[in-house]
Amino acid sequence: MKASTHAESLGTSRRIGWWLAAIVLLAAVLRLYMAVATPLIYDEYQWLVIVDDVNLRPGEIRLPIHGDQHPPGQVYWSVWGKILFGNNLLGYRLGSVALGVLAVFLTFRLGARYFGPGAGLLAALMIATNEYMIGGVSRVCTEKSYLTFAVLSLVLFERAARRPTRRAFVALGIAFGLGLLTKQTLILWAPVLAIELFRRPEPRRLWKTAGPWMAAATCGIVILPDIVFNLFFRIQGYSVSGVGYQLSKLGLGWDWGPTALFCRALIFPLVEPALFDYPALTIMPGVALLSGAVAGLVLLRGTPARFLQILGWSTFLFFSIFGGSGRDFSAFWWSDLSIVPFTLLAAATVWSLPSRGKWALAITLGALFLVKGVQVTTTPDNVFLPDVARPADVALDKARHRQRYFGFSRRHLDHVELCRVGSWWLPAWRYYRDGYEWYRDYLDSDVAVEREQAPGELERDRRFVDDQLRRLPGG
Repeated sequence: MKASTHAESLGTSRRIGWWLAAIVLLAAVLRLYMAVATPLIYDEYQWLVIVDDVNLRPGEIRLPIHGDQHPPGQVYWSVWGKILFGNNLLGYRLGSVALGVLAVFLTFRLGARYFGPGAGLLAALMIATNEYMIGGVSRVCTEKSYLTFAVLSLVLFERAARRPTRRAFVALGIAFGLGLLTKQTLILWAPVLAIELFRRPEPRRLWKTAGPWMAAATCGIVILPDIVFNLFFRIQGYSVSGVGYQLSKLGLGWDWGPTALFCRALIFPLVEPALFDYPALTIMPGVALLSGAVAGLVLLRGTPARFLQILGWSTFLFFSIFGGSGRDFSAFWWSDLSIVPFTLLAAATVWSLPSRGKWALAITLGALFLVKGVQVTTTPDNVFLPDVARPADVALDKARHRQRYFGFSRRHLDHVELCRVGSWWLPAWRYYRDGYEWYRDYLDSDVAVEREQAPGELERDRRFVDDQLRRLPGG
């Protein structure tokens, strides 16, 4: 009997392992293809200059300067990818892709620990195929990589709370510090983690030990080089931490940004200026996550559920109430910290239903996210996906023109070389070919002749475009 039970348990574990491996592989394929098949966007041109300026050689150390809104952590992840694959789209974006895939595995670990392997697999699938996560982590130096460190901090927090050792708390401090180095929004979770130790009866005594204080000290050590370096190297009046700049953007007044993050129908009338270049959750997956989190307030009980609800809703409500009344829609981006808790809560809510309804809803939800995840990766104009909240054609045309313009206006970069790893051409070369051909037709038009501002300007642009087209495959 015991042997039979053990064999069944082993078989179940293997099936779970195979499903998890398939989900992680899917996440890697979607993110990697997005990284090598899409052109550079506005933010990436700014970050590439910083990545190329970093020097980690002893005696020649040059660390990235802290910007107005973003710490420099994401620069380091791009530097390591560049070292491995060179100055091309794959090298610059590989670090972000790797961290994005890691987030899927960590989400399963946390979901399985809290609500069982079924809920963990569903949560991992929804993170793997989340349009916002795919589009966000497939860019150079994306600060959305901090979500990986956020979920890693939760995994390590649970380990430290259940099996407290100094090593566990030090690991927690390192993970949380790396998250802060990538985006300061994570600081909102620090008081929640501290209070959670008091809220749980067993870990409450840990405050009398060195563990929590070692975590705080380790986190401080991780972010200290950034603070010290920027004390001596300040540019353009940026503050040392960037926190002052972010606080100046906040103000009492309701902001629809966090709601629009999940309810896409609100994006275009309210926060469209913030959306260019980055895919957002389409209406059905976004509403599914938000509805699952709301339903979880009623259907879910227990310490893990309450912990995630505090994490998710405190972030959501903070940026809704103090978002600065939508002055520059920053709350849309800052509130993405709520995505991971809401995903875990939505998966747990589905898994708490009766057996027949649970499987039907889980399959439907998984299929929905899978279709949308593949669509955002394969749709050429994936900044604005067709759905219930499709933007006006003028917005689509503006986005296309904007991205095409970068290809020939940012001439300090060799866009042809960006699309090549050795002799292997990355799929993004087709986008630049289409963009250059589009611009070549424009240069031969009457409109271009009328707008010429200096003698020889059009001829210079023609030579530049012809040279780029000649170096691309089929040129």
